[in-house]
Amino acid sequence: MKRTPLALVTVSVALSGCLGAESEADDAAVLEDLQGTNPTLTLVDEKAVYRLLPGYDRNDEFEASGITRRGDFLYVVFDERKAIGRFHRGLYTNSALNTLIGSGNDSNHEAITLDSHGTPNFYVAVEAVLRRGKYYPHIKEYDEDLDLQYSNRIDYEVPSGNKGFEGLAWLRRDDEDYLLGMFESDGTVVVLQQDGHDWDVVTTIDAPVDFGDYSDLAIDPDTLRVAITSQLDGKLWVGALSPSSWAFSGYGVIYDFPAGYDEVEGVTWLDATTIATCTDKGAGKEQSVQIFRL
Repeated sequence: MKRTPLALVTVSVALSGCLGAESEADDAAVLEDLQGTNPTLTLVDEKAVYRLLPGYDRNDEFEASGITRRGDFLYVVFDERKAIGRFHRGLYTNSALNTLIGSGNDSNHEAITLDSHGTPNFYVAVEAVLRRGKYYPHIKEYDEDLDLQYSNRIDYEVPSGNKGFEGLAWLRRDDEDYLLGMFESDGTVVVLQQDGHDWDVVTTIDAPVDFGDYSDLAIDPDTLRVAITSQLDGKLWVGALSPSSWAFSGYGVIYDFPAGYDEVEGVTWLDATTIATCTDKGAGKEQSVQIFRL
């Protein structure tokens, strides 16, 4: 059963570009006005994954599960494929600019994020892997050409194979690299600090908004602007991460996806007012990539 999301969250700094630099009282008043009347995202562009790729058709399955951006290209991971899609943000049909990199099936890939510091590389979340009777999330590290470099178990036990990381975001703080992995069921975020090619659990952060589920999160590493999506609720939460502590800070704003977009699996920032998303197949919807404007 869906839960009614909260349009006002109990955190404490407004977002530049969303709420401005007004006082907390003014921010609260603005958000109260939005309760029950969330703004709706504007669809800018959309393309089914098979239409992006030369040589594929609607019979080919692409269970898109996560998305990130590097430059003009969007990188998409799939539940059932080990290959990673690289698509120009123009979403051109059957374009040679768009390709699948890698091969193999049954990846259990759920999220992807870009480490843009120094030599770029990508991290992909494998939801959970069974080891000695227990389930643990795994993180795969790819170089900038999407060649797999490492795969590491995260020392954080989860209850089952479909209860691991659903979202993943990278950021750099105090000259250290961190990953934030988010659980689908309750939105808890596990903060991981890099130790060589391993990842150590630092702390956890409670979800900043009450959604029925949590399908992905994206963090702009420069502005700390946060986006969190929900499939069940068909909503997007836009907020911020504190620059000095592991906590969400600032009043968040909830946006509704347009009707029919209840299978959003991944989200990434394109700029301060534009996101890219990817969706699994839903009622009347194909497995697709979208661009929305706030």
